[in-house]
Amino acid sequence: MPRHIGYHYTPSKNLDSIFKGVSCWFSSREYTGTKILKGLRPENRQHGFTPFDIYEEPLSCTYNSPSWVQEEYVFCFLEPEPKTWKENKEFPNIWKELMEYLSRNGSISLLSFGIMKSDDAHIIDRAWLERFNTYPYEEYNTLWQQFLRSRVPVSKYKSDYSLPELIISKTVSPNRLRVEKRL
Repeated sequence: MPRHIGYHYTPSKNLDSIFKGVSCWFSSREYTGTKILKGLRPENRQHGFTPFDIYEEPLSCTYNSPSWVQEEYVFCFLEPEPKTWKENKEFPNIWKELMEYLSRNGSISLLSFGIMKSDDAHIIDRAWLERFNTYPYEEYNTLWQQFLRSRVPVSKYKSDYSLPELIISKTVSPNRLRVEKRL
C-alpha cells in the first residue's frame, strides 16, 4: 500500500489521451515510427522552474542551477484540495487562479494515484518562485537559492511549506490512476 497519494488536476479534455493514449512520431537510432503514449506524462511548464529576470535570461543559467531544474515533471499535490494553497495568506488568489487557468477551456478533473518509490517523487516549495512577482530584483538570487534548497524527497517532507508541490519525473501509468471527480 502506498504511503503517499498524489493528486493531479487536469482539463477533462485530457482524460482520453491520459487513459487511451496519444499517437506520437519518434525518430532515433533505436526506433523510428509512431508510439502510443499513455498516462500522466512529465511535461515542461512554460519555462520549467526557471523564473526570468527583467532581461528575460533564465536565472538557472546565471546561478548555475542543478540539472533537475531543467527536467520535465508531472505536477501534483499531496492532498485533493491543499489547504496551504486554498487558504494561503501570502498568495490569497493562487488556488483560484490555478483553477481558472486549468478550466479555461472547459471542465477539469482530479486524478489520484499511489506514489511509488520508483516515481522519484519530490516536494518543492512553489512559494519561492511566486515571490519573484513581488520581491525586488536584488532578492532574486536569494529566492532562487531558497527554492533550490526546498526540493526534498516526498518521504522526508515535513508538511512545513507555504505552497508545497509534488513533482514526479516519471510517467504515471493509467492503471495506477483514478478519476476522483470532475469539476
